[in-house]
Amino acid sequence: MKFKASPGFFPFIPTFFLRIIAVRFPLRKVIMNSTFRRITLGILIFIVLLSIWKIMLLPQSFAADSDITAERGVIDARSWNFEEDGPLPLRGEWIFLHSVLLSPKEFIQFNDVLIQEQEYISVPGFWNLQIPSHPAESYGTFVLQVLLPQDLQRYGLYIQEISSAYTLYIDSERAISTGMVGTARQTSSAKVIPRIWSAKVNQSELNLLMHVSNYQATKGGIWKAPLIGTPDQIFSIYYREVATDLFLFGSILMMALYHLGIYSSRRRDQQSLFFALFCIMIALRGILTGARFMQWAVPWMGFEFSTAMEFVSVYAAAYFYYRYHILKFPGESWRPFLPVTNIVIGFLVLSAFIMPVRQHANFFLVFEIYLVWEFALILGGLGLAMFRHRAEALVYAVGFSVLVLASIHDILHYNLLVGNGYLLHYALWIFILLHSYILARHFASMERKTLNYAASLETLTTELQEKIRKKQ
Repeated sequence: MKFKASPGFFPFIPTFFLRIIAVRFPLRKVIMNSTFRRITLGILIFIVLLSIWKIMLLPQSFAADSDITAERGVIDARSWNFEEDGPLPLRGEWIFLHSVLLSPKEFIQFNDVLIQEQEYISVPGFWNLQIPSHPAESYGTFVLQVLLPQDLQRYGLYIQEISSAYTLYIDSERAISTGMVGTARQTSSAKVIPRIWSAKVNQSELNLLMHVSNYQATKGGIWKAPLIGTPDQIFSIYYREVATDLFLFGSILMMALYHLGIYSSRRRDQQSLFFALFCIMIALRGILTGARFMQWAVPWMGFEFSTAMEFVSVYAAAYFYYRYHILKFPGESWRPFLPVTNIVIGFLVLSAFIMPVRQHANFFLVFEIYLVWEFALILGGLGLAMFRHRAEALVYAVGFSVLVLASIHDILHYNLLVGNGYLLHYALWIFILLHSYILARHFASMERKTLNYAASLETLTTELQEKIRKKQ
């Protein structure tokens, strides 16, 4: 029997090319061989472990791990070698003047008077959590003095997430502005996108003064510490983040389109549909966070809509994933939880679109509680599936465990408790790699069953023809 390539098993290799190879090599026998499958699984597990290790090192690759921190509004970087040690995060104690927007000249002129009123805020951090008397919806002035090494000729700054509008002055000159800083909700507008800056070093220190206002988010302040380094380092970090986000977006989106293609030809296969929708939501989230490429590409979205889409993408991903899971392991899933999922996720998605971000963010705790229950039910179901020796349950459990750990990390990172960036879209890439193995096994199994049925049918046909011939 001639070899016929399965489009599901080799989606990226033309069928005619496989047929040419099949003339010389018995590919079907190789694919069906148990040793080949074990080797393939071993390679995938190695790639997954290597990917996890690289992901864990990803935040450290963007910024050096340094003990140098700001103290009382001054960070001493004179002993820091930017060429060898890399960029330095400007974290630590920044001077903070609440409900005051001072120009650099005013700050210098009235510094002796302001000493009695100034406070210190840890960066990264939120002023409403560090100083409960300051509401999240307010404004203020951040000040930091950076002492530079003598051999630094040019410097670069990478400003990431600041909630939710700011204007940065460097040595009394206006440098970067994002959104519109105001003293009331009516006079301010939010915009959260990363910005980079490069200039020549004119003196042995940098004086940073930043106006920040927040009337749109539930947490106000500098969410991520700015990075300082050489211009090449800063541009490299920024472009690397953009390239990584776009690579993951394209990879995950292609897998989503691939599964949608499978569903379009096999409408009964709702597993492919829900997995494709899950991939689309995570791909969308990947370009809404991190380097925030979507905000650059579609500037008319605005802060409220883009943040609402970020929430919705997470809610919808959790919903589609659970629907995919109960179809994958129907005998090990608790069906009564599905109506709860419909109600909770439906309410959260609707409120994300109709409520202001500062009000809807209070409901995120509801989603976190729901997510804990969903993870517990899925992990319990996977444990039962492995106990019952369900096909691919172990590989599926490994991939889902990576997703769980990444989700926990992202929730903690959202509250500035751990990490230097979101990891869920990286974890999904690992899960898709494992899912590709499961999909390959599935189509190989279907191919094997088809061959067995064809062989049985051919045998029965031969026997029937023989009986007819004898009767004649």
